[in-house]
Amino acid sequence: MPVVVEPGGRGRLEAQSLVPIDLPPGTTGVVPALVLGEASSGLDGMGLRALTPQQRLIADASTAPAGDESELFAALFPGCQIVRIPLPPELALSGPTIAWQSVDAIILDELGGGFSIEDAIANRIAIVWRGDDPPESRWPWRRVGRFRVLNPDLPGLDGAVGGQIAYSPVENWRPGQPPELRRRVVLVGVVVALLTLLAALLIRKLSAVPAIALVAIACAVSLEWWRASQPTLRRLEGQIRVVDGPLTQIDQWVYFASTAGGVGEVQVAANTMPVLIDAAHAGRVQLSLQASGDGKLHWRFRLPPRTCL
Repeated sequence: MPVVVEPGGRGRLEAQSLVPIDLPPGTTGVVPALVLGEASSGLDGMGLRALTPQQRLIADASTAPAGDESELFAALFPGCQIVRIPLPPELALSGPTIAWQSVDAIILDELGGGFSIEDAIANRIAIVWRGDDPPESRWPWRRVGRFRVLNPDLPGLDGAVGGQIAYSPVENWRPGQPPELRRRVVLVGVVVALLTLLAALLIRKLSAVPAIALVAIACAVSLEWWRASQPTLRRLEGQIRVVDGPLTQIDQWVYFASTAGGVGEVQVAANTMPVLIDAAHAGRVQLSLQASGDGKLHWRFRLPPRTCL
């Protein structure tokens, strides 16, 4: 769901079933509000109501007056109730496109500078063009009455709650220390042994024990500092590629896990979205959306030991 942050907006947005959003001073623009369940208790004094399974949300960002669109909606969403909202053209899918996933279709008669057809259909938002000459003819537009429609049927997840099946690829993943780190541990052990032996051989017999103890303490402090500086998260990623006629869909999956717990973050791009087992999963990993002073957004999380996101 898109939230428009106006100048002067700041603080933390929290509501029932909503992933918390932290907005530092100076944050403006559209940010995604991820609602993971039934209607929330409200957001910043505004009541929220969930759409029913029979309702479809249409955003009209066209400048032309609306006419009879019953044929269009019957073809796009047969048997569904249409909930229509006006949208200023300059706001059409502005900000990260995932913020607009609650919109089922958007009506346009011109493209703004930041509008991306690829990102719209990747988020399963149907594009309705009011006119005979739709942009970017390479896409498989189809005619519905006096409109042109781009609405590919894409496979995959539709929303942030993917269930346990979304984690089946890493069901048997047991993340440990990477090979490079293991090699370094062996090398450090050899160095410590050599330093201890050197202290015992070069220093007089009476002072050998204190010297060895001093070497051991220095090595232990250094090892602990080095261990604390190591990343606590492990990362596994891969792609799923689906080719359907003229369209190629590429889904990039990234999994994070930790054996001892750790904090991580991922910068929000147009289509970057966390995938959760259920709504309670977001609470277990303390998922939140963080805005920064430079205008960037990040999904931030804290993984307990032996958990995955």
